[in-house]
Amino acid sequence: MEKLPVELLISIFRSACVDGGYTACSLSLVCKHFRDTVYPLYFHSVALDGSPIRLSQFLDRLKREYTVSQTGVAPKARHLFIQVANAASYMGDRNWSNESLDDIPNTLDGSVQTAERDQHASLTSYEDYTALVRSILHLLAADLYTLVLFQHNHAHPVIKGISFPRLRELTFRASRKPVDEGSEFSPLEGPPLYPSLTRLHLLSGELSIDHWAYHAPSLTHIRVSNYSGWKGPSEFARVHEDSAGLRPFQQLQQMIIQPTAPPHVRRVHGLSFARYRNNIRVLWATQAEASVPVFLPPPRELEPQERPKDPRQSPELSLSHVRMVLTEWEDRIEGRLGCWDVSEKYARGAFEGNLLPLYLARYLTIQ
Repeated sequence: MEKLPVELLISIFRSACVDGGYTACSLSLVCKHFRDTVYPLYFHSVALDGSPIRLSQFLDRLKREYTVSQTGVAPKARHLFIQVANAASYMGDRNWSNESLDDIPNTLDGSVQTAERDQHASLTSYEDYTALVRSILHLLAADLYTLVLFQHNHAHPVIKGISFPRLRELTFRASRKPVDEGSEFSPLEGPPLYPSLTRLHLLSGELSIDHWAYHAPSLTHIRVSNYSGWKGPSEFARVHEDSAGLRPFQQLQQMIIQPTAPPHVRRVHGLSFARYRNNIRVLWATQAEASVPVFLPPPRELEPQERPKDPRQSPELSLSHVRMVLTEWEDRIEGRLGCWDVSEKYARGAFEGNLLPLYLARYLTIQ
């Protein structure tokens, strides 16, 4: 290995450093030659959980590397997976302005060590925490190719107003709040925030067509998972033709809409289930004349702890779901299909008429 040209080693290392940072760190420990060679790839792919300690340590490391490398080549982050802790999920109804972040668990690896907590006692509010996440995004935004922002329900928007000029693929949990209520959506003014974005995957929430058509004009693939029909499924008809008879997404090639699992009839009233049933039927009917291939895979089976108490809400976060999305992200970095791998048997164009196929109709029967 020591006889291989540095350029070839970098190419090999780049293909290997796609697991969120573990391989890059391991290679840097082999020898000084490897450490110097892998240095530009330190942040090639980074996976961060919602721990404020780890986020703070990563931001400190970023600042140090960028300061030291101002006269040279700083490591560039190309792929980022990041969780954003939710105040309501971890702290209940308590006021974040008066509470510390020390009690937030590390959802991937366990609890945060007490000794580490004292290092970042300055994080005293949830606003400090979201500002920390935004600082990381601001530093990395210019170079990112893929971003998974696993933001929990009702968390303060951390992506709003940040430009990602090179971003090609974005996965995140959208909120349902309109723009004027502090959602992640930015005003429709100024240059597009995602000019190079081609693939958009919403893990929940609604597809704000006006926002994405303006800020991501190059979209070719759209996926909406855990779709609950909050705005009504007829909204998806606008993807193919707006009120002026134009296509909002001129380059769109494929759309995937995966409905959320039906509400649990023992936990909600019958009206919620009736609304869910109607939304699925209308969604199926409105996609019959789609201008691009549309796929409607069956709902993902939810674990008991994922089922929301309010049927209008998105599924709760589970560790298995986080790991599934993480695996799909790693697949995409390595050149595989990831979440875009969907069977042709779920293509809307494979069925005539508006009669629901059996694979969807079975979810409309009370079990």
